[in-house]
Amino acid sequence: MENTLQSIPSTIGGLVEGTSISNMLFGVSVAQLYMYTQDWGRDPKWVKGLASAVMAFETIDLVFAQRGQYFYSVLAITNPSLVTRIDWSVPVCFVVSVL
Repeated sequence: MENTLQSIPSTIGGLVEGTSISNMLFGVSVAQLYMYTQDWGRDPKWVKGLASAVMAFETIDLVFAQRGQYFYSVLAITNPSLVTRIDWSVPVCFVVSVL
């Protein structure tokens, strides 16, 4: 049990860093979509819809990733045994990423 408790900070640290980088890249994607929408006049409707759908799925993915980070870094801090449990938002995040 002692080894598990010692490895928790490095595990949670990697999760927080990865989610932070993901948030920054999401901001880049939002900026790209904004610039694209300023000049998408001649593009077919299916391309506009595809760009909007991709951003919608990215937003949903980010929400579930943030929920997973909250579970492991805030809720599980008082009960370290929760760290070994897979939160429901993690598999949902993977499914949304595949779509």
